[in-house]
Amino acid sequence: MDKNIIKLFLSIFKYIIIFLEAIMITVFLYVIYKDSIWFQRIFDLILIIPIISVYISVMFAPFLAFFVLLIGIA
Repeated sequence: MDKNIIKLFLSIFKYIIIFLEAIMITVFLYVIYKDSIWFQRIFDLILIIPIISVYISVMFAPFLAFFVLLIGIA
């Protein structure tokens, strides 16, 4: 296989791992502090936004890497 294709798969895998870590940390914090009203407010403000941004970056990272790969080939 070409080295660029291997790098592409590794970058996609890296973003998937980051996304799963964000989910695990969020679930862990939610299980510990779910009874606190202040934590629920902070949880809604602080932790949901990074998960959405990580999710968006995970969704668009393969496309960006693919276009970079095409530009590199061309």
